[in-house]
Amino acid sequence: MPVILAGGNGFIGKNLYRKLSPDQDIKVFDISVDREDDRHIRGNISDKRILDTVIHENDTVVCLAGCGGGPAASGKELIKEINTDVEQTVSFFEYCGKRHIKKLIFASSGGAVYGAAGQRAVNENTVPCPISSYGIIKLTLEYYLDLISRSYGYSGISLRISNPYGYMQKPFTGQGIIAAYLAGASLGRTLEIWGNGSNVRDYIYINDVTEAFEKVIKKEISGDVFNIGTGIGTSIKELASLVQKQFPETEIKVEYKNNVETEADYNVLDCTKAKEKIGWEAKTCLSDGLRRMFQMWNADEGQFSGNVKQSATDL
Repeated sequence: MPVILAGGNGFIGKNLYRKLSPDQDIKVFDISVDREDDRHIRGNISDKRILDTVIHENDTVVCLAGCGGGPAASGKELIKEINTDVEQTVSFFEYCGKRHIKKLIFASSGGAVYGAAGQRAVNENTVPCPISSYGIIKLTLEYYLDLISRSYGYSGISLRISNPYGYMQKPFTGQGIIAAYLAGASLGRTLEIWGNGSNVRDYIYINDVTEAFEKVIKKEISGDVFNIGTGIGTSIKELASLVQKQFPETEIKVEYKNNVETEADYNVLDCTKAKEKIGWEAKTCLSDGLRRMFQMWNADEGQFSGNVKQSATDL
C-alpha cells in the first residue's frame, strides 16, 4: 500500500519515513527535500502538475503540511495564513479526493485545538476552544477534512498530537521547548521560563508519535479523530529541572520572563480512545526520552541528529 508523506521533510516526517521505509512503499513530498530521487520529490501541495505524478488511486496520504510557520509565527499575518495554510490545504484535501485515495491522515495539534479547557485531561469529546490562530487553523482543517473526505468517499483521520520531541528536532525555531532547553543547556545558555513556570504540557517522544501514525496507516479505520499524547502533565518548571539533571557537573541557570497570552495554562490529553480503537498508547516516560534525546546532540550540526546509524526503534 503506497504511503505519501506530504510535507514530510520536517521533524515528524523524517522520523515517520525512518519508521516506515524498511518495509513500506513510501514517498516524501515537500517544498524542501534533503535529496531528490524516486522517494523524495520536491514540490508544493498546490502544484497539481507535480502532484499528478506522486498521488494515485488507493494511496494513503499523511498530511504534515499546513501551518508551516508553527505556533510561534501564527497570528502575525492572519489573511496570509488563511490564504496559504487554509486555502492550499483544503484544496489539497479536495485534490486527494479527485485522485480517489484510500485514506488521508492529518497531523493536527492536541496542544492547540482545545485551548483553555481547565485543569483536567481532555478527550475527543471535549469542545475545542482554540485561543491562537495556529489552533483555529488546525481545527478548521480538521473540519474541512471531515467534510471533504465524506464527500469524496475516502477515510479522513486527524491525529491531535500533544507536544512531540526527539530525534531530528531543530532547536531555537520557536517550536519545541525541549529541543530549545537541551540544546541551550548544551551550549551553556540560561533556560528561559515564561510566566511562573506552572503551565502544564503533555510531552510525547517522537517514537511514540510515529507508532501512532503507523497504527492508523495499517488499520482499517473510517473517518475519526484521535488524541496522541501521554496523558501525563509536566509543568515548565519541572521540565527545566529535569533538563538540569542531564548536566550534573554544570550549573544551568533559569530565568523567568513575562507570560505569553496565547498559551493555555494546562494542556494534557486523555488518549483512552486511541488505546481502545487502534491499540496504541505512549510507552516512553519523559525522563527516558530526555536522556535519549540528550545523547543525540550534534554540536557540529546544531541539532539532535547524532546516533544516526541506530534503527528508528532504538532512537
